[in-house]
Amino acid sequence: MRYNLKSQDTSSLAKRHIGVIAEDSPDEITTEDKSAIEIGSYLGFLLAAIKSQNEEIKALKQQIDRLSGTR
Repeated sequence: MRYNLKSQDTSSLAKRHIGVIAEDSPDEITTEDKSAIEIGSYLGFLLAAIKSQNEEIKALKQQIDRLSGTR
């Protein structure tokens, strides 16, 4: 999600921020009342997702190699 802080100028020259909505986020990365994101948990969540995607990409590349008869 992209947003401008309420206290900031909303002109096209204002610096935009990128963030997530705590209420829409998984329970694993939010505070109990879902009012905020726990940065440490968020980082761990992102790293786990990246690791999982890398493993899937590796498996798909191997499957492509087998099907195309290379390597």
